[in-house]
Amino acid sequence: MSKRKGRVFLTAFLLGTVVLLLIGGVAFVTFSQEGEPAMPEIAGITVDDVQVNGCVDCHYKESDERDYRLSTSLGELVEEGKHPDVSAMVNTIPDDCVMCHSEQMAEGMGTEPLGPMMHKIHLVGGAENHFIAGYQGQCTHCHGFNEETGGFSIKSGEEG
Repeated sequence: MSKRKGRVFLTAFLLGTVVLLLIGGVAFVTFSQEGEPAMPEIAGITVDDVQVNGCVDCHYKESDERDYRLSTSLGELVEEGKHPDVSAMVNTIPDDCVMCHSEQMAEGMGTEPLGPMMHKIHLVGGAENHFIAGYQGQCTHCHGFNEETGGFSIKSGEEG
């Protein structure tokens, strides 16, 4: 091999080595700075479940101007003629809602079953959806998880 070809080869080899070392160094610094991924905060699984009553733990009255209770929302639907007045029958939410919104009753009454309705309200809309943006769309805010059986239940409680 001629001297010129040898220098070109050596230069290319050294440049390649430097580039690889730079890439490796950047990758090492990047990965070592990131560390272990953060454990997700999943109510009742990785952190304590402080919202054991489901709906009513999030939908409550903060003040006269900020009333997020479901009875208030339902009252507005009653006024608009979009829902019958069930205020005398519904106290424990969502257990009492299932009187009309179970799979069987909903079909017979022409209403929507509670599960699909709540899942659409809480899990559709991406970042524009308050439940997704504020609560990361975590199932365990509404559903209790039984570690022994692996089953889920629907949290329920009396509205305050």
